[in-house]
Amino acid sequence: MSLISLAVANGGFVDQKMFKTAGKYGFDSLLLTDTNMSVLEGYITYIHPLLKPKCEYVLVTRNGCQHNKLGELMSKLVFEATGKYVHPTRYRQIVETSSCKVLKSADRSAISEDQKHSSNVAKVHYRKQRSREVATKARECLEKLHGDSGTKLDKEVLTRLSDLSNFSEDQDDCTKSCSSTDEVQEISTPPAARMKPSARKLPAKQKREDAFLMKELCPARRKSLLFTPEEDKYLKVGLKRYGFGQWTSILRDPDFHFQKGRSPNSLLNRANRKYGTMDSHLVDRKG
Repeated sequence: MSLISLAVANGGFVDQKMFKTAGKYGFDSLLLTDTNMSVLEGYITYIHPLLKPKCEYVLVTRNGCQHNKLGELMSKLVFEATGKYVHPTRYRQIVETSSCKVLKSADRSAISEDQKHSSNVAKVHYRKQRSREVATKARECLEKLHGDSGTKLDKEVLTRLSDLSNFSEDQDDCTKSCSSTDEVQEISTPPAARMKPSARKLPAKQKREDAFLMKELCPARRKSLLFTPEEDKYLKVGLKRYGFGQWTSILRDPDFHFQKGRSPNSLLNRANRKYGTMDSHLVDRKG
């Protein structure tokens, strides 16, 4: 949390000193854009307090502890967006491979330096100023790599965050207005009329209508679909037939009969719990 406060004061820069290669490089600068800062501010303001954090980290779990499975979470987000399973260690390779096709040599070297700290300067010591220059240049090169789609995405995120902020302010004003109106109404309403609905006798028809409305407005929480032994067999055969990560193909195979409402993401979670990582599954598959 303290690093985010420093980023606001330093124009979006976070100069990290605690990372794996700190003894060699000294600093690892991270540059947060306006979009990044807006998303973080919204998360810290509205979501973070609801999780009742027990530590000073920004990302926390539902129990309030540090979120230490960010790589797994990123894999799920990538799978939801692309339908493909990508291991977190391959993200850097994907960026560098794409940069070879799109960017010039100088831009590619800037991204590589930021990704791997492979510059000649870093072999002696990693100065803060040089670290910031690398982070800034890499950000510019990544924007070139993303093209118009990245700019459109940033604008859309900022627009949605602005709409949410305006909606929250309107809601606060409405709440204050309603509370003041209720106070006036409570004073002007006789005691008999201020009784709770449950305390007044309602006709049977009115009770049925109220129950129907409550059912429509507050639908029951959907229960999670438990995997049956047959579904576990289908999943095991599907992994051998299609491979790890092809969840949609496994789900749509006519030979397999999964329960209605089963999603590709549920197959991913089940496979991770039952068979472990992709590497261990490949070993079993060869065997």
